[in-house]
Amino acid sequence: MRSALSTYSRILQLDTDTFVTIKHLDDRVWFALRFFVIVTLIGALGKWALLGSLMNQPTLPEIAHQVADISDMIAGYLPEWLGFLATFLQDVADLVLGIETKLAALAPPIGTRSSRVVLLFGQWLSTPFNLMAYWFGYALVLAGVARWFGGRGSLTQHLSLVTLAIAPYILSIVGNIEPTSIIASVGVGIAGRALVVIGLAWSAAILVRAVAVAHEFTIGRSIAVLLIAFILLYVLLPLALSLTAAFVFFG
Repeated sequence: MRSALSTYSRILQLDTDTFVTIKHLDDRVWFALRFFVIVTLIGALGKWALLGSLMNQPTLPEIAHQVADISDMIAGYLPEWLGFLATFLQDVADLVLGIETKLAALAPPIGTRSSRVVLLFGQWLSTPFNLMAYWFGYALVLAGVARWFGGRGSLTQHLSLVTLAIAPYILSIVGNIEPTSIIASVGVGIAGRALVVIGLAWSAAILVRAVAVAHEFTIGRSIAVLLIAFILLYVLLPLALSLTAAFVFFG
Protein backbone atom coordinates (compact mmCIF):
# COMPACT_ATOMS: atom_id res chain seq x y z
CA MET A 1 0.00 0.00 0.00
CA ARG A 2 2.76 2.42 0.97
CA SER A 3 4.68 1.53 -2.21
CA ALA A 4 1.59 2.17 -4.35
CA LEU A 5 1.03 5.57 -2.75
CA SER A 6 4.71 6.42 -3.24
CA THR A 7 4.49 5.49 -6.92
CA TYR A 8 1.32 7.53 -7.32
CA SER A 9 3.00 10.52 -5.66
CA ARG A 10 6.03 10.31 -7.96
CA ILE A 11 3.75 10.14 -11.01
CA LEU A 12 2.03 13.34 -9.89
CA GLN A 13 5.46 14.90 -9.43
CA LEU A 14 6.35 13.97 -13.05
CA ASP A 15 9.35 11.94 -11.85
CA THR A 16 11.15 10.77 -14.99
CA ASP A 17 12.74 7.72 -13.34
CA THR A 18 9.30 6.44 -12.33
CA PHE A 19 8.02 6.77 -15.89
CA VAL A 20 11.10 4.94 -17.21
CA THR A 21 10.64 2.14 -14.66
CA ILE A 22 6.98 1.66 -15.64
CA LYS A 23 7.93 1.75 -19.32
CA HIS A 24 10.16 -1.30 -18.87
CA LEU A 25 7.88 -3.34 -16.60
CA ASP A 26 7.01 -6.76 -17.99
CA ASP A 27 3.41 -6.35 -16.80
CA ARG A 28 3.17 -2.64 -17.67
CA VAL A 29 -0.22 -3.02 -19.40
CA TRP A 30 -1.73 -4.75 -16.36
CA PHE A 31 -0.18 -2.11 -14.10
CA ALA A 32 -1.68 0.68 -16.22
CA LEU A 33 -5.15 -0.89 -16.28
CA ARG A 34 -5.17 -1.39 -12.51
CA PHE A 35 -3.98 2.18 -12.04
CA PHE A 36 -6.70 3.52 -14.33
CA VAL A 37 -9.50 1.56 -12.64
CA ILE A 38 -8.44 2.40 -9.07
CA VAL A 39 -7.97 6.12 -9.74
CA THR A 40 -11.27 6.53 -11.59
CA LEU A 41 -13.21 4.62 -8.94
CA ILE A 42 -11.76 6.84 -6.21
CA GLY A 43 -12.51 9.95 -8.27
CA ALA A 44 -16.12 8.83 -8.71
CA LEU A 45 -16.72 8.27 -4.99
CA GLY A 46 -18.51 11.62 -4.91
CA LYS A 47 -21.50 9.90 -6.51
CA TRP A 48 -22.17 8.19 -3.17
CA ALA A 49 -22.99 11.57 -1.60
CA LEU A 50 -26.35 11.16 -3.36
CA LEU A 51 -27.16 8.03 -1.33
CA GLY A 52 -28.84 9.89 1.54
CA SER A 53 -31.28 11.77 -0.68
CA LEU A 54 -32.02 8.60 -2.68
CA MET A 55 -32.94 6.73 0.49
CA ASN A 56 -35.14 9.58 1.76
CA GLN A 57 -36.90 10.11 -1.55
CA PRO A 58 -40.39 8.53 -1.34
CA THR A 59 -41.24 5.65 -3.64
CA LEU A 60 -44.09 5.88 -6.16
CA PRO A 61 -46.46 3.79 -3.98
CA GLU A 62 -45.67 6.06 -1.02
CA ILE A 63 -46.42 9.15 -3.12
CA ALA A 64 -49.70 7.61 -4.26
CA HIS A 65 -50.64 6.84 -0.65
CA GLN A 66 -49.88 10.44 0.37
CA VAL A 67 -52.08 11.76 -2.45
CA ALA A 68 -54.93 9.46 -1.33
CA ASP A 69 -54.57 10.60 2.30
CA ILE A 70 -54.64 14.26 1.28
CA SER A 71 -57.75 13.71 -0.87
CA ASP A 72 -59.51 11.95 2.01
CA MET A 73 -58.52 14.69 4.46
CA ILE A 74 -59.78 17.49 2.19
CA ALA A 75 -63.04 15.59 1.56
CA GLY A 76 -63.58 15.29 5.32
CA TYR A 77 -63.33 19.06 5.87
CA LEU A 78 -65.71 20.06 3.09
CA PRO A 79 -69.19 21.38 4.07
CA GLU A 80 -72.30 19.37 3.17
CA TRP A 81 -73.27 21.64 0.27
CA LEU A 82 -70.00 20.64 -1.37
CA GLY A 83 -70.84 16.97 -1.00
CA PHE A 84 -70.40 16.37 -4.74
CA LEU A 85 -66.78 17.56 -4.47
CA ALA A 86 -66.18 15.40 -1.38
CA THR A 87 -67.50 12.39 -3.28
CA PHE A 88 -65.22 13.21 -6.21
CA LEU A 89 -62.17 13.47 -3.91
CA GLN A 90 -63.01 10.15 -2.27
CA ASP A 91 -63.25 8.57 -5.72
CA VAL A 92 -59.84 10.04 -6.51
CA ALA A 93 -58.47 8.59 -3.26
CA ASP A 94 -59.87 5.14 -4.13
CA LEU A 95 -58.41 5.36 -7.63
CA VAL A 96 -54.99 6.38 -6.33
CA LEU A 97 -55.03 3.59 -3.74
CA GLY A 98 -55.71 1.13 -6.55
CA ILE A 99 -52.76 2.57 -8.46
CA GLU A 100 -50.64 2.27 -5.31
CA THR A 101 -51.43 -1.44 -5.09
CA LYS A 102 -50.41 -1.99 -8.72
CA LEU A 103 -47.21 0.05 -8.30
CA ALA A 104 -46.31 -1.94 -5.19
CA ALA A 105 -46.70 -5.14 -7.21
CA LEU A 106 -44.25 -3.78 -9.79
CA ALA A 107 -41.58 -2.92 -7.21
CA PRO A 108 -38.23 -4.76 -7.51
CA PRO A 109 -37.99 -7.97 -5.43
CA ILE A 110 -35.29 -6.41 -3.23
CA GLY A 111 -37.33 -3.25 -2.68
CA THR A 112 -37.25 0.15 -4.38
CA ARG A 113 -34.72 1.74 -2.03
CA SER A 114 -32.41 -1.25 -2.16
CA SER A 115 -32.59 -1.21 -5.96
CA ARG A 116 -31.56 2.46 -5.91
CA VAL A 117 -28.43 1.50 -4.00
CA VAL A 118 -27.69 -1.28 -6.50
CA LEU A 119 -28.20 1.15 -9.41
CA LEU A 120 -25.90 3.73 -7.80
CA PHE A 121 -23.29 1.04 -7.21
CA GLY A 122 -23.52 0.02 -10.86
CA GLN A 123 -23.09 3.61 -12.04
CA TRP A 124 -20.05 4.02 -9.81
CA LEU A 125 -18.54 0.70 -10.87
CA SER A 126 -19.00 1.50 -14.57
CA THR A 127 -17.05 4.78 -14.33
CA PRO A 128 -13.69 3.31 -15.46
CA PHE A 129 -15.24 1.65 -18.49
CA ASN A 130 -17.15 4.77 -19.53
CA LEU A 131 -13.97 6.85 -19.35
CA MET A 132 -11.82 4.21 -20.99
CA ALA A 133 -13.57 4.51 -24.36
CA TYR A 134 -12.78 8.23 -24.62
CA TRP A 135 -9.35 7.98 -23.04
CA PHE A 136 -7.96 5.22 -25.20
CA GLY A 137 -9.41 6.71 -28.36
CA TYR A 138 -7.23 9.77 -27.87
CA ALA A 139 -4.30 7.57 -26.73
CA LEU A 140 -4.38 5.61 -30.00
CA VAL A 141 -4.48 8.79 -32.10
CA LEU A 142 -1.61 10.08 -30.00
CA ALA A 143 0.35 6.88 -30.70
CA GLY A 144 -0.13 7.34 -34.44
CA VAL A 145 1.06 10.95 -34.38
CA ALA A 146 4.02 10.02 -32.17
CA ARG A 147 5.03 7.28 -34.61
CA TRP A 148 4.76 9.80 -37.47
CA PHE A 149 7.16 12.02 -35.52
CA GLY A 150 9.65 9.15 -35.29
CA GLY A 151 8.64 7.79 -31.89
CA ARG A 152 10.52 4.69 -30.75
CA GLY A 153 8.20 3.36 -28.07
CA SER A 154 6.09 0.26 -28.59
CA LEU A 155 2.30 0.49 -28.46
CA THR A 156 2.18 -1.15 -25.02
CA GLN A 157 4.83 1.23 -23.67
CA HIS A 158 2.94 4.18 -25.11
CA LEU A 159 -0.45 3.13 -23.75
CA SER A 160 0.94 2.21 -20.33
CA LEU A 161 2.59 5.58 -19.81
CA VAL A 162 -0.17 7.68 -21.36
CA THR A 163 -2.66 5.99 -19.02
CA LEU A 164 -0.80 7.51 -16.07
CA ALA A 165 -2.24 10.90 -17.04
CA ILE A 166 -5.50 9.81 -15.40
CA ALA A 167 -3.81 10.29 -12.00
CA PRO A 168 -5.31 13.76 -11.28
CA TYR A 169 -8.83 12.40 -11.87
CA ILE A 170 -9.02 11.89 -8.11
CA LEU A 171 -9.64 15.64 -7.92
CA SER A 172 -12.98 14.96 -9.62
CA ILE A 173 -14.32 13.48 -6.40
CA VAL A 174 -15.85 16.87 -5.55
CA GLY A 175 -17.20 17.46 -9.06
CA ASN A 176 -18.95 14.08 -8.96
CA ILE A 177 -20.94 15.06 -5.87
CA GLU A 178 -24.55 15.83 -6.80
CA PRO A 179 -25.71 18.58 -4.41
CA THR A 180 -29.17 18.44 -2.89
CA SER A 181 -29.68 22.17 -2.27
CA ILE A 182 -29.11 25.45 -4.12
CA ILE A 183 -26.43 26.64 -1.68
CA ALA A 184 -24.60 23.33 -1.88
CA SER A 185 -24.94 23.41 -5.67
CA VAL A 186 -23.15 26.77 -5.87
CA GLY A 187 -20.35 25.73 -3.51
CA VAL A 188 -19.80 22.31 -5.04
CA GLY A 189 -20.07 23.76 -8.54
CA ILE A 190 -17.35 26.35 -8.00
CA ALA A 191 -15.03 23.95 -6.18
CA GLY A 192 -15.69 21.18 -8.69
CA ARG A 193 -14.94 23.36 -11.72
CA ALA A 194 -11.77 24.74 -10.14
CA LEU A 195 -10.51 21.23 -9.40
CA VAL A 196 -11.42 20.05 -12.91
CA VAL A 197 -9.31 22.84 -14.44
CA ILE A 198 -6.40 21.98 -12.14
CA GLY A 199 -6.81 18.29 -12.96
CA LEU A 200 -6.84 18.88 -16.72
CA ALA A 201 -3.71 21.01 -16.57
CA TRP A 202 -2.00 18.38 -14.41
CA SER A 203 -3.06 15.58 -16.76
CA ALA A 204 -1.67 17.52 -19.72
CA ALA A 205 1.67 17.88 -17.92
CA ILE A 206 1.75 14.12 -17.20
CA LEU A 207 0.88 13.40 -20.83
CA VAL A 208 3.78 15.52 -22.01
CA ARG A 209 6.15 13.60 -19.74
CA ALA A 210 4.62 10.23 -20.68
CA VAL A 211 4.96 10.76 -24.43
CA ALA A 212 8.49 12.12 -24.04
CA VAL A 213 9.60 9.06 -22.03
CA ALA A 214 7.69 6.49 -24.11
CA HIS A 215 9.10 7.70 -27.44
CA GLU A 216 12.36 9.30 -26.30
CA PHE A 217 11.23 12.77 -27.35
CA THR A 218 12.24 16.16 -26.12
CA ILE A 219 9.58 18.01 -24.14
CA GLY A 220 9.04 20.37 -27.09
CA ARG A 221 8.40 17.52 -29.53
CA SER A 222 6.13 15.82 -27.03
CA ILE A 223 4.01 18.98 -26.72
CA ALA A 224 3.82 19.22 -30.52
CA VAL A 225 2.58 15.61 -30.73
CA LEU A 226 -0.13 16.30 -28.15
CA LEU A 227 -1.32 19.44 -29.92
CA ILE A 228 -1.46 17.79 -33.34
CA ALA A 229 -3.34 14.78 -31.97
CA PHE A 230 -5.81 17.09 -30.23
CA ILE A 231 -6.39 19.11 -33.44
CA LEU A 232 -6.85 15.93 -35.49
CA LEU A 233 -9.33 14.35 -33.10
CA TYR A 234 -11.31 17.33 -31.84
CA VAL A 235 -11.08 19.86 -34.69
CA LEU A 236 -10.36 18.27 -38.06
CA LEU A 237 -12.31 15.03 -37.51
CA PRO A 238 -15.57 16.77 -36.41
CA LEU A 239 -15.15 19.26 -39.27
CA ALA A 240 -14.69 16.45 -41.78
CA LEU A 241 -17.73 14.60 -40.42
CA SER A 242 -19.82 17.78 -40.59
CA LEU A 243 -18.79 18.44 -44.20
CA THR A 244 -19.50 14.82 -45.12
CA ALA A 245 -22.93 14.94 -43.53
CA ALA A 246 -23.70 18.23 -45.31
CA PHE A 247 -22.63 16.72 -48.64
CA VAL A 248 -24.76 13.58 -48.09
CA PHE A 249 -27.93 15.43 -47.05
CA PHE A 250 -27.69 18.52 -49.23
CA GLY A 251 -25.65 17.31 -52.19
